[in-house]
Amino acid sequence: MIQLVVRKKGGERLMSHPLSRFSCKPFGPCLFGHDGSVGLYVTDYKKCIIDEWEEINPERNVDTIDLTYIPADLVEEIEVTFKSSQTH
Repeated sequence: MIQLVVRKKGGERLMSHPLSRFSCKPFGPCLFGHDGSVGLYVTDYKKCIIDEWEEINPERNVDTIDLTYIPADLVEEIEVTFKSSQTH
């Protein structure tokens, strides 16, 4: 996985990219709950589909990082982008 985008009910979108940036964090690059909930390190945000992405730094200082939890009942869609394993 290289990118994760969660669309919440109401249209907000939260993105984590590149996921490899968070591979060494305590919970890994993201969390998927068995109930449909999602945890991610938000790097970009947009309020609705017509807005531009707004960059966010989840690592506000050297000692902390924000993992955002989205309960299953607020998740409308999860989009996961994978790197192609094919080489040309």
